[in-house]
Amino acid sequence: MVINDSRYCLVTTAINDFWDKDHQLLFLGPWCFANQGGVFDMNDVLIMTSPWKPAYRIKEASDYCYQIYNKILPQISTKLNKIHNVSHPVEYWRVLLGYWLLHFIHIVYDKYIRIEAVLNQYPDFFTYVLPSERCKPISYSYSDFQFGIDSKSQSDYYILKLISIVTYELCPEKAVVKDYASDEMVNIRKHGWKRRWLNYLKTPFESSFRGKIVLSKMGHLDINDCLRLKTKIGLSNLDFREFLLTDLQIKTSLMRKMSAEMRDRLMIMDYDDRFEALLKKTIIDAIPICYVEDYIHYSSSVSNNAGLNLIGSELGWGHSERFKFFAADAVLKGTQLAEFQHGAGYGSMLSVPIEDLAFERGILYSWGHTSKDNNNVIPLPSPHLSKLIDSHTFNIKNNNIVFVGNSVVTYFVRFGFAVYSDNVADYFNSKKDFFSALLEKNRKNIIYRQHKIKDKWQEFKFIKKSFPEIQFDLKTKLVGLMRKANIVVVDHPGTSALEAFVINTPTVLYWDHDGYLVRPEAEPYFQALRDTGILYKDPVSAAEKVNEIFDNPGEWWLSNEVQGVRKKFCDRFAYARKDWIDVWVKELRKFL
Repeated sequence: MVINDSRYCLVTTAINDFWDKDHQLLFLGPWCFANQGGVFDMNDVLIMTSPWKPAYRIKEASDYCYQIYNKILPQISTKLNKIHNVSHPVEYWRVLLGYWLLHFIHIVYDKYIRIEAVLNQYPDFFTYVLPSERCKPISYSYSDFQFGIDSKSQSDYYILKLISIVTYELCPEKAVVKDYASDEMVNIRKHGWKRRWLNYLKTPFESSFRGKIVLSKMGHLDINDCLRLKTKIGLSNLDFREFLLTDLQIKTSLMRKMSAEMRDRLMIMDYDDRFEALLKKTIIDAIPICYVEDYIHYSSSVSNNAGLNLIGSELGWGHSERFKFFAADAVLKGTQLAEFQHGAGYGSMLSVPIEDLAFERGILYSWGHTSKDNNNVIPLPSPHLSKLIDSHTFNIKNNNIVFVGNSVVTYFVRFGFAVYSDNVADYFNSKKDFFSALLEKNRKNIIYRQHKIKDKWQEFKFIKKSFPEIQFDLKTKLVGLMRKANIVVVDHPGTSALEAFVINTPTVLYWDHDGYLVRPEAEPYFQALRDTGILYKDPVSAAEKVNEIFDNPGEWWLSNEVQGVRKKFCDRFAYARKDWIDVWVKELRKFL
């Protein structure tokens, strides 16, 4: 194909083979530079602006995708029932497919809107796409699709498949086919060695005492917590049962594992708009193999779930396929399901898709908040946070300022509260503004803590180049650093901010208020943080507060006004009690 030299070449991923440098390059997003050592100065490149600004568009997109999800799920359930010769209700398939389906819809919709924006703003472009036969966005399981930096959703090749599919649908005349082969490995999530040893030690004990209540993948409960709960509730009443995160039944490539005959029967013909039509065609080749080709293997291995009253989990609803098959089968027998909150944002941030999924369990045990629209949101103290109550060591002289940064994934994950890669330059530059505004004597006391992920953006290099005096610590547990810190600074509304509050370390928060939108019912709690000088809208004001209080942060932090605001915030969003285990026992006994 002869390409008109005046046209833009739209670059959609970080795969250099698809960059035609003989033409003016138009970049779909900053992720295209993730393998180039990061990008923090966009002045010299032509790059599409984010379609999700202002942030209310994120909420609108999330609501639209959830409507599509609720429409498509029953249709897929009907198809899967016929394929597998079963007659399970939608609730069964919701447990299995929910996490994958909603996240897949979010990711495809993001690509759809971005290509649509290019068509509107730069209609004279071409872009390289994969041959249509290579555009099968298959994964093995939800974890393979979306967990960690090595998952399919963070793979250049997988994203190129999705963008190629969208391009074929929206503007096939802009597509220039170029072959590209890549080995696609299955992303296998494994427990850490401590969790594996815990499971090994308690499995014989658990197998001897099966109960009416099954809890699994409770990441914030250690073996001592489990033993205490079992003893108080009754050894034969409570069962902490572990399941493999992924029992991989694949010895060939994912593509060879796919059954064209089975997937052809997944076709859904009716649709209301062009995106829904594209989505339904794409889903045929996208539903993870464990729900189609390997369904019989998982469903036939379910055992010991008769007569259960409650099945609950923190993390199993997303990442443990064996647990999900176990829970889905228990739904058929009338068992109650519950999800336990495992991170920040629930009840406070405007768009939290994983909270929408948690509502589907029936019961959501929250870290303090309730819902006027859902009586099944029940506050239950977090065991993790409860162990941190007032554990700051004020009596130890320590000048460290622990700065907690957020992770920035390469590719879009979901319409939630996060720093999207669209905003990576502004986000990193805001850190630069914060450090620059600190007094030099204070900056030397910074201990910088980044999330433990592969640093594709080369964040450390970016910080060190401008501020070589700053220290980094990825080895010490974050709560350990915060317990001994003089001041904690957090630049996002994440779990670390809640931990700092419960530990009762002097804490200063700041983030882009136009990017992180708060629910109306939660706004008074955040306004109180602003009124008392805890939360700021910009990094410079936050740095000035740190300079002001550095010599004696306790005088400000331990004042009646600040402590009153902190306690009210914790009661609502970081519920912790020293007698948490008694509260749990009282709640769980209701299911006996």
